[in-house]
Amino acid sequence: MNGRADPPAASGPPDERGFLERLRSALPGLSEGARYAVAYSGGLDSTVLLAGAARLVDPSRLRALHVDHGLQPDSADWSRHCERVCARLRVPFECLRVHVDIAAGTGVEAAARAARYAALGAQLTPGEILLTAHHADDQLETVLLRMLRGAGVRGLRGILPEADLGAGRVVRPLLELTRAELRAIAALWELEWVEDPSNRSLEFDRNLVRTRLVPIIRERWGDSAAHAATRLTAAMRDAEALLERIARDDLEAAGAVPGRLPLPPLRRLDPERQRNALRYAVRAAGLPVPDAARLEALRRGIGATPAEAARRVEWRGGEARLFRDRFYLLPPRALPARETAHGGFAPFAPGDGQRAASASEHAAPSETQRVAAGLPWHGSEGRIVLEPVGERDRAACGFPESWAREGLDVRFRAGGERFKPAGDAHHRTLKAWFQQRGIVPWMRERIPLLYREGRLVAVADLALDEHARRALPDEPRWRVRWLDHPPIE
Repeated sequence: MNGRADPPAASGPPDERGFLERLRSALPGLSEGARYAVAYSGGLDSTVLLAGAARLVDPSRLRALHVDHGLQPDSADWSRHCERVCARLRVPFECLRVHVDIAAGTGVEAAARAARYAALGAQLTPGEILLTAHHADDQLETVLLRMLRGAGVRGLRGILPEADLGAGRVVRPLLELTRAELRAIAALWELEWVEDPSNRSLEFDRNLVRTRLVPIIRERWGDSAAHAATRLTAAMRDAEALLERIARDDLEAAGAVPGRLPLPPLRRLDPERQRNALRYAVRAAGLPVPDAARLEALRRGIGATPAEAARRVEWRGGEARLFRDRFYLLPPRALPARETAHGGFAPFAPGDGQRAASASEHAAPSETQRVAAGLPWHGSEGRIVLEPVGERDRAACGFPESWAREGLDVRFRAGGERFKPAGDAHHRTLKAWFQQRGIVPWMRERIPLLYREGRLVAVADLALDEHARRALPDEPRWRVRWLDHPPIE
């Protein structure tokens, strides 16, 4: 459906010069020759943004990116409309078609947003600035939604004015302008846009807030409500910066590293600082922050004494495991192979048909059970690569180059493995070596083991067998690198 703005109200004409000046001041790098891409949906807000940017930015430094989610039967018509508008404005146009995973369980809106930003971020060139048309009324709606969902300080920061995205940045130059101001400019410039019929569906929370709650608020407080939301989000950004600084200081004093939290120093903190440190630590580990109830369970799991500490605390998208009075913050993929239905290889021994079949069921098609020179191994446990020992590292342990060329088998612990670590006088069980080394229990079955002709020759890049170190001493030496794996100690 096409839209056209009504004439501006009699209270005063729209301030075109003021609008362009405000937009100009909100475009970073404008005088330095920055390059911009407008996220152009074809709706009112992004149409005004695109038309304003086209008046301020040289055409050689501006383009429009339109994302077709394929969720509406008329989406192809919208794309053609956007292309025609861009042609009139002499702005280069690109259409990005994405697949929205509506079965992901996050909801259509969230899934569409994730697909949209992934596509836009992938398109940005280094240093390019993506402009989106979020405005003050969007900010008000976001604050109300997040408040109703129980968000804390971080959530009430609302829509951020700018953030990193892909190789560039995303900037939202209209955040201090209201929808009414944008509509007035659209009428002045005689712009046309498309109306998404899904914006009228009360199935989506944001539409319900926009069409039922916000009109009541605006009837009482007018534009001041949206401007108040903008001030609130700025205050929350300041508060979040202070909380993060406190959390960093507390975690640094505790000797924490990403993914690992020593519990004794955390026990000395007040509960509110424990919660603050845990939120920051979970984000630093790349995990979703649990909701308030699960965060409190995680905080209580610290325990007043080592004996009272929880062995394991789980939440959606992550978990904390206790080992040697430290919490390890782990993504779901870090669970042992025996505890997961998919991912990684199940451990097996040569000739064990039943276990080999199990390994075939668990292994992803892209994974391989071999690693060789120029042929890395990939799995949910990380990556294994073989590389030559450099001139400066000649004293380092390594195995013969011919073994790397022929390739090694990649397996996982099945029980009873023995090897003789390089430099040791005696053989020992892998189980005892893991315990002595302090490897966390849940990773002991997920550490890749490298075999040659049925003999264990390397435990990832953690240990080399003495036989491998001594074999074919005249050959150049190679070594194992284990990359992108979960914490092991």
